[in-house]
Amino acid sequence: LVPEYDVDEEAESVLRLVHREVFERELQGWHTVEEDWPSDRSLAAFKRWFQIEMHTVIEDLLDSPLEDIE
Repeated sequence: LVPEYDVDEEAESVLRLVHREVFERELQGWHTVEEDWPSDRSLAAFKRWFQIEMHTVIEDLLDSPLEDIE
């Protein structure tokens, strides 16, 4: 989930806020040795590495409540 935005043009601002965390979480899922990760984790690099889709609605289909594990 990302911060709420009202118009599609604001999606770029939201992406600027969250891209590094998303980038690093994805890298962690692929390869756990951080020293091997690319040093360039800029927004431009993020856009080269990933296909980005922003959606305004999500559906929770689980019967159990969401839990914060932190």
